[in-house]
Amino acid sequence: ATILANVEMVDSSTHDEKTKVRLQRIIKSTQSLRELYKQLDYTIKQEIMIPHKGEIDVCEVVAERLHVLEDQFGTIEVKTTLAPLKILGNTVALGRIIDNLIMNAIKYNKANGSIDITLYKNSLVIHDTGKGISPENMLHIFDQYYQVDEKTEGLGLGLSIVKYYCDQLKIGINIDSNEGQGTKVTLLFKNIM
Repeated sequence: ATILANVEMVDSSTHDEKTKVRLQRIIKSTQSLRELYKQLDYTIKQEIMIPHKGEIDVCEVVAERLHVLEDQFGTIEVKTTLAPLKILGNTVALGRIIDNLIMNAIKYNKANGSIDITLYKNSLVIHDTGKGISPENMLHIFDQYYQVDEKTEGLGLGLSIVKYYCDQLKIGINIDSNEGQGTKVTLLFKNIM
């Protein structure tokens, strides 16, 4: 998307015919590459299997993922309130869900913002003080390759992967967001306790 956007901008501002022909080749090649990537991604996702499910400690998984991601926090303050919770699930899949949600909370947060992570009863809540999401964009957040802000690094796959794993593991997911005020993601474990 970034390559296409930049090449199209250059294409619209140049008048040299040879350059225009070269730019059109780049555009066509980039579009082909994008389609190839989509096919490859689809194939990989079809092969993703949720391995063995067993009893896992959600508190331990959250603490481990926070430890792994702590270098990414920068100036963002992360506060946690973690109560013990055991569910039937898969540690690797739950780890990927949590990683994606925390990385989004970091990526779309403001400088010196905060992330509150609360695990209680049958829910995990990740609440950030970031940009938030407009009502129009909320309709597409689980779509593959969809990005609210195309300037932000990423492929637009994070939340579609989160949704895939949540569906596979029977974890409910709710996202509440107010533009300019932040986003709250709630994972609901009541069906797998």
